[in-house]
Amino acid sequence: MANSHLGLTLFSLGLFFSLTKPTFSQDPSPTVFEILPKFGLPSGLLPNTVKSYSLSGDGSFTVYLEKECYVEFDYLVYYEKIITGKLSYGSIVNLKGIQVQRFFLWLGVDNIRVDLPPSDSIYFQVGWINKKLDVDQFKTVHSCRAGVSSGSCGGLWKQFLELQTLANQADEMDEHKEAAKHDFLDINDKKTEKKRETRLQNRLIVDESREDIDAFIKNFRDQLKIQREDSLKRTLPLDDLLGV
Repeated sequence: MANSHLGLTLFSLGLFFSLTKPTFSQDPSPTVFEILPKFGLPSGLLPNTVKSYSLSGDGSFTVYLEKECYVEFDYLVYYEKIITGKLSYGSIVNLKGIQVQRFFLWLGVDNIRVDLPPSDSIYFQVGWINKKLDVDQFKTVHSCRAGVSSGSCGGLWKQFLELQTLANQADEMDEHKEAAKHDFLDINDKKTEKKRETRLQNRLIVDESREDIDAFIKNFRDQLKIQREDSLKRTLPLDDLLGV
């Protein structure tokens, strides 16, 4: 009987402690896809293969992927296994580990930024080029492929056509420049010829004016000589009267 009572007491105590045992809710660290929107950036800037990350107080971060991979946006984007940069509101600077394919070349993305207040655009800075893209394609997290699939050939062909178009435009610009150069030279030749004609006309005018001036001076001197002679003639009778 005593053993039965003791067993019941222990069972009651166990049930009490089990019911009154405090529960601790787990609050896991936010994922990198949750952090990006807090900085005003779309969560789909990084692929779904993110394994872990670290973020410092100054915004410096390191993201570790399971493996290097590719995502097809407007351009084919390559992600290295380790991505670093500095995060601030609306931008990522000093970015390393992300490249975009442009005209058969892989170019490193240096900075990423969005407009503040937000707009429909996002900007990838590649060297001195600041490429404007539609931000909607980065709002969802994309699957990352291990390699370049055959489906990307269409994108490469599109880029080839764009490159060919740019080359044609460059040729047209060269032709326009050459034509403009000839027009400029023709205009300069015409201007030079006009200046020569103007100088010649001015010279003729000066020569004619000089002749007129010389004739005027000669005529003036002749008139002075005549007036002097007339004056002398008029004074002779007076001199005679004075006995000079």
